[in-house]
Amino acid sequence: MQKLAPDYPVTVELTAKLASKLGKQQQLLGKLRSRVPDFQSIKEFTYAQKQSLVRLANLLVELNDVDTAEKIYRELAARDPKMVFDLAMFLGLHRAPEQCFEKLNEIYSKDRIPDILGVAMQVARERRDKMGDKFDPQIQRWLDAGLRENPDSISLLVVQADLYDLQKKYEDAANVYKKLLENKDLLGTRRAVVLNNLAFLIALAGKSAATDIDPLKSVQEAVQILGPNSDILDTRAVVFISRGEYKLAIQDLELSVMDSPTPAKYFHKAAAHLRAGENRAAVEAWQKAEGMGLSHESLNRLEYNLYEQIKGEIDKIRRPSVTRTEPLRKAG
Repeated sequence: MQKLAPDYPVTVELTAKLASKLGKQQQLLGKLRSRVPDFQSIKEFTYAQKQSLVRLANLLVELNDVDTAEKIYRELAARDPKMVFDLAMFLGLHRAPEQCFEKLNEIYSKDRIPDILGVAMQVARERRDKMGDKFDPQIQRWLDAGLRENPDSISLLVVQADLYDLQKKYEDAANVYKKLLENKDLLGTRRAVVLNNLAFLIALAGKSAATDIDPLKSVQEAVQILGPNSDILDTRAVVFISRGEYKLAIQDLELSVMDSPTPAKYFHKAAAHLRAGENRAAVEAWQKAEGMGLSHESLNRLEYNLYEQIKGEIDKIRRPSVTRTEPLRKAG
């Protein structure tokens, strides 16, 4: 690929990942930095150039050059107001959450609430262990402001349910999803997403979410709407695991990881194999999840305890058995 299309984005991305694995980050960093344009001489960028620069910034982050990546995001945001959200996201994920929320407050307006919430919720979820619930009141104030203007907004109510989920208010989250499902305007993909989210939540939270909803029925309706796509199959597998139907879960996960593999999906696959007594397959799935960067952050917070439990069981299986031998005797 380097010979045929050295500047093709996929070639550059794969080269960066390979360099990171081989410990040749510094060698590649020089090449990537040479791609950063002279911003002083450029007033505007085309859409394609912006996307290329965002990819470049993300590669630099992968190679731990956060300073150069930040320069790119700031220069893009200075030229295109829409890219301020990309800058805020970058600051929240790779600098400090405080910088992200400061930027979001700086650009706040009622018409920007959906975009602001999109950034705020992703940062709040991915940096939860670092920032805790510090910015939850601010997110709720933005939500309240948006819902005052449009109390039946489907997109805002989905964010409200997501925030409740993050706060471990599972019954509140389930109630919002149930309210949404009563909305006649909730059709097609959006309905399938709500059904999928509700099924996943109830399968993991159980009685603390809702006792009058059948998660399997919900996810099956989502399948009828969108078909058996990778994410819905993953959710259905989580539902099957919660019901002790591990073989059915494995069948869904085999298809799910084939279409769109993620650390979380391989984690679910490892759990299903383990519970089905298929230790070798469980270890293989776990190793694939690890290879893709499995961590707490890869999972829903409801799965943190399960993660520790499965990890402990996998470690025991992988640990070579120790056989006792008689102590060595001195010669003579």
